[in-house]
Amino acid sequence: MPRNTSGVYSLPQAAFIPNSIISSAAVNSDFSDIAVALTGSLPIDGSAGMTGPFKVGSGNVGAPGIAFTSDTNTGFYLAGTHQIGWSANGVQQATFNSSGSVTWQGGATWGGAVTFNGASTLIGNVTFNATTYTFGAGAAAGFWAGIAQNVGIEVFMDGAGSVITAGNHGTVEVPFNCTITSWTATNNVSGGSNGISVDVWRANGALPTSSAQSIIGGSNFIGIGGGATYAHSAPAGSWASTSLLKGDILVFNVTIAIGVTQSLISLNVTRTGS
Repeated sequence: MPRNTSGVYSLPQAAFIPNSIISSAAVNSDFSDIAVALTGSLPIDGSAGMTGPFKVGSGNVGAPGIAFTSDTNTGFYLAGTHQIGWSANGVQQATFNSSGSVTWQGGATWGGAVTFNGASTLIGNVTFNATTYTFGAGAAAGFWAGIAQNVGIEVFMDGAGSVITAGNHGTVEVPFNCTITSWTATNNVSGGSNGISVDVWRANGALPTSSAQSIIGGSNFIGIGGGATYAHSAPAGSWASTSLLKGDILVFNVTIAIGVTQSLISLNVTRTGS
């Protein structure tokens, strides 16, 4: 063979001695071996490709084993056992792990298979800020809990120029599992004794019909008084439940309204599932 397993080439014939007869067989053997070695070399003009594995040095983040003549610190290198690192301008940008996941600079990890072909398909795990979210088989709840974690479930009450009357003034469906962390109330009038008090009734998959279905279950209603126009508070004291389920129907029932003709009521929730 023209080269050994380390790629070192050696002539098959011993070095010729000056002033000695050189046999044609020996010369032809060397030339033939050189021809085989040249044929097995990779031409730099790209006229032929490798017929076996393309092996390069491991390299490192500052000098990747696979780089470019015009940009020697950008390319791929062996980052660890069964790990391929991608470097750009001498800085590690991503690591392709043996598990099939990809760790990006800054800590985000894409796990499993990611297919982009018209539509995006995510299968496996995604890690953001050290929290792993699971995808696949409809299990994207964790992802949305992290990306759109805090949202508001709101109703706007409008008395059409008149003071809002007692009774039901808004019905909404909860689209995901969540926990109520606080509420806000914003009125359009201020001063004096103007204010509003609102109870919240709940039923799952049906319209709630009475105060017996209140999630507050006491007198600590959502509301604002004393002529203020804005209030924000955590659920207090007697709230029977702060956990809501997907499919819950909420009715916002005004118990008292004084002077208020418009009011925005919001349940601020933390999403816990899909």
